[in-house]
Amino acid sequence: MRISFGSTYAIKYNYTLMKAYGYATPDSKLRTFIGTYNSLGKDKDEISAINPGSKTYYIKMSDSKDKEFEEYAKELKVKSKIKKVDDNKMRGAIVTSIGQSNEELHLISKRICDYKYGEN
Repeated sequence: MRISFGSTYAIKYNYTLMKAYGYATPDSKLRTFIGTYNSLGKDKDEISAINPGSKTYYIKMSDSKDKEFEEYAKELKVKSKIKKVDDNKMRGAIVTSIGQSNEELHLISKRICDYKYGEN
């Protein structure tokens, strides 16, 4: 029997330095999805994190939210870019937010910048 503590989704976040967003993915659909989901769809106990080294963004949520999350990704045409992974894949990622955030893209950029320039 496997005990589940929720679902973890990984999104490849091939970031670059962009004038308008700081360090961000050039994929505008992913930026829209991440920004909108974090500000409107995210529950108070969901965790978002970025692993700048592997260029992967994670969202951890309860299992009951899977269908809603995947439908939203499909609606915004990014479902093929999102993969459900084991929790241990999130190891080494830096938390960007817990619960809703209107500034997720900025928080991701800040964590990447801290990583690149050695700040904590």
